[in-house]
Amino acid sequence: MPNETAPRVYHLRAGPLEVRFQGGDLRGMLWNGRECVRRIYPAVRDRNWGTAPNLLSKVEVRHDAESFEIRYSCENLLNDVDFAWQCVITGAAAGVITLSMDGVARKTFLKNRIGFCVLHPAACAGAHCTVHHTDGTISIAALPRRISATQPVPPFQNMRGLSQQLGPTCWLDMVFKGDVFELEDQRNWTDASYKTFGTPLALPVPVTMHEGQRVAQTVELRLRQEGNAAARAPRLRADAQDAAAIKISIGARSLPLPRIGVGLGNATIGNRSQAWQRLRALKPAHVRADVRIDDAGLVPGLRRALNTATRLGAPLELALFVPTDSIDASLRRFGAVVRELKPNVARWILYRDREIMAEPPLRTLLASARAHLAGVAPDAEFAAGVDTDFMFINRYPAAARRLDALAVSINPQVHAFDDTSLIETLGAQGTLVANARALARAPVVISPVTLLPRHNPYAAVPAAVSEPPADPRQRTWFGAAWTLGSIKYLAEQGVHSATYFELFGERGLGDAHGMFPLADVFAALADHAGGSVVRSRSDQPLQVESLVLRSGRLTCALIANFGIRSQPVVVRGVDGPARVSALAGDAAELRLRPAGTRLQLTLAPQSITRVEWR
Repeated sequence: MPNETAPRVYHLRAGPLEVRFQGGDLRGMLWNGRECVRRIYPAVRDRNWGTAPNLLSKVEVRHDAESFEIRYSCENLLNDVDFAWQCVITGAAAGVITLSMDGVARKTFLKNRIGFCVLHPAACAGAHCTVHHTDGTISIAALPRRISATQPVPPFQNMRGLSQQLGPTCWLDMVFKGDVFELEDQRNWTDASYKTFGTPLALPVPVTMHEGQRVAQTVELRLRQEGNAAARAPRLRADAQDAAAIKISIGARSLPLPRIGVGLGNATIGNRSQAWQRLRALKPAHVRADVRIDDAGLVPGLRRALNTATRLGAPLELALFVPTDSIDASLRRFGAVVRELKPNVARWILYRDREIMAEPPLRTLLASARAHLAGVAPDAEFAAGVDTDFMFINRYPAAARRLDALAVSINPQVHAFDDTSLIETLGAQGTLVANARALARAPVVISPVTLLPRHNPYAAVPAAVSEPPADPRQRTWFGAAWTLGSIKYLAEQGVHSATYFELFGERGLGDAHGMFPLADVFAALADHAGGSVVRSRSDQPLQVESLVLRSGRLTCALIANFGIRSQPVVVRGVDGPARVSALAGDAAELRLRPAGTRLQLTLAPQSITRVEWR
């Protein structure tokens, strides 16, 4: 959603702790300039794990240089959910922050969870923790470095308190009241965090909330410093923080640019010659088509996919959904059908026909597919995996091994939906690729990447298959900037290939009204097809991020400013005279080109800037 409509941000302090309040949530809690808590927020989840939006009213914020008090009212309405509550958040100069909620069901409904969630940033991986259990026992543990398949993460369960070490003599003590809390590894869903929450997953859901039933919870966070008090981070005025130049460093190491394709989707391009011309110019490495191989509409669907790919000059990536009770027979019948069509196939991806939390028969699927499809397209690759979140394969490492390639899909909106949360998922995508490759000991195929989930595999009652939802940010500069960041982190982690979005329509690269800004990102990729991606690093990746492409002697840095203000940036590693232009939004201002390898820019708000040099 457009950032200019986002709720007001308050920069607050509780003594040595700094935090932002926005839209009912506490975000970016800092101690000594380091993030120790990413976000604290209340969540109301319906029977299908849908999150009811928080509708705030009567927001009051009082604060001074060392403390604050926040009060607001909130209601949650989603399907049959109708819940209203009051929230009080206080911050004391002693380094204590307390959040309390007290709410009531205004009618009877089914819920899976109501209460506070505390997000610990993924950068805290390996942090030492003391876990205080509800039975009075204590466990010593560390936040996992590899993405944990076990949820909740042991021994972070049955918790009434959690202490996390921030420094050699500093701890953040957390006390939870009103429910039993536990911790899960949200990197399974590309959230860049671990989440502490109540109610335990082991308890049956959904649960009936009766009209008039109350929920009251409290979370207290207290900074504890042993020995000499740690130095407080220097206080900077908000305008001084905004004016500070962000540094982007371009490294020497490069990797081959992975093959980037696009999904077929259901929207019809028809005879729009200009749209076909623009899409062909993007040179997609492949077009993904989903095929339910026992479906009555199999042949017409395959013909449409083949005609579309041929018109674009691209091969097909065919995602085959195979009934697990008749794998060999179904693939034999499909092989006979597809041989007559003689499709140009770059890759077959094998899935079971319905995603469930059970070990997928991936090697059986691959063996049968090779037996019946190898002669259809001799050069085609074979992959197998899950058409949903990494969690569905992370739990079954034996199934993931000895594959030609492991396929996993990505979307950034399983748990949170605001712009900031989506930006936070970008770095976690690279982490997921690294973990998937270690799990499978094979190349990783990410297919597809979408802004919204295409279906809900966690629903108590599976919904009928229909058109997946569309996010309006698909057509905006933000959709382009998020896509840039996604390609950066997947490519820099060495992903084998990736497939994004759809060709056309509200979930695509453009529609009947024209191409979306994200198409310009794919155009830049087309300009560097067969080239490489050069690793780069932003010291403030949630504000400014970069994707650096190289082909021959030409280097192109695409730099996204996610913020609503102009942002000075210093780019290190530029080794030639630079040319600056706008990819989305207004162009950056080239302030200075001194001798050496430093380039100074001022990025326009909410923009993507292209910097090229030879």
